[in-house]
Amino acid sequence: SLIYDSIFLYGMTEKGGTSDSGIIFKIKPDSTGYTKLLDFTAASNGSYPQGSLISDGTFLYGMTSLGGANNMGVIFKIKTDGTGYVKILDFAGIANGSKPQGSLIYDGTFLYGMTMRGGINDLGVIFKIKPDGTGYVKLLDCNSSTGLYPHGSLISDGTFLYGMTEQGGANSNGVIFKIMPNGTGFVDLFDFKSGVNGIGGQPYGSLISDGTFFYGMTEQGGTNGNGTVFKFQDSTATGILQITNSKFAISPNPFSAQTVLQTANFLHNATLTVDNCFGQTVAQIKNISGQRIVLSRDNLASGLYFVRLTEENKTIAVDKLVITDK
Repeated sequence: SLIYDSIFLYGMTEKGGTSDSGIIFKIKPDSTGYTKLLDFTAASNGSYPQGSLISDGTFLYGMTSLGGANNMGVIFKIKTDGTGYVKILDFAGIANGSKPQGSLIYDGTFLYGMTMRGGINDLGVIFKIKPDGTGYVKLLDCNSSTGLYPHGSLISDGTFLYGMTEQGGANSNGVIFKIMPNGTGFVDLFDFKSGVNGIGGQPYGSLISDGTFFYGMTEQGGTNGNGTVFKFQDSTATGILQITNSKFAISPNPFSAQTVLQTANFLHNATLTVDNCFGQTVAQIKNISGQRIVLSRDNLASGLYFVRLTEENKTIAVDKLVITDK
């Protein structure tokens, strides 16, 4: 999918470009201003990206499924004008995963993602890494119990990371899981079951959330045995969104143009982050001091968002935010 910064749409292609290994591009919504930002060329900078880009306001971040030093994929960042490409990580198999199929998400400190292969079992990993390439942590080595071959991207509710695996679990048809950002608290929330009239098996892609339910798709199962579209609620939580240490009031909410967040305590050098339902950061206000934060809609689309307030790299408040067109 594409991401938008109010001027350009940014995206990647799996193939094409000078080496037929994919490209990064930008284009304006009116179809003008097309620019090829990067040609992927295998060993040097990756090849065959499968997911989407995310942005921190300065750099675009993404992954490729192959290429890099070990031909197992890379994590990279690049500026929106096509300069400043940096290979953050070469995937290497057992040590840190290989062949990612999805996108990264960002919590203001770490980038989080999954790989389809690699890890000690070569069945995929969940990981986090800082944007400068330091602090890599393998949060989970996938196995038959946790689910294996994770596809797609993680999403976050501010407390847990949620995702799916294509296979594994009780029925060997994939799972929905959650895990804490520090790698603890893994829970197999749901085991898919394939076959005709089954509930669906081998999910492919990512979950999205409306704040109450998860939604996704499977490749197999269902009435015709050709896959299903499903929704799922985490029975171990109060809805999907778990509000933790909520210390601000948002008014108005929903809003169409501008809203105000009023905090109970005085803030010092805090950061407000707005994430969409895919866990992608779409807006951020830094260096906040005081107790009143004005958030403008700017070019955000209508829909559900999650706002997170951090101070000294600690999350102190999480809440839901709804933007409407009226």
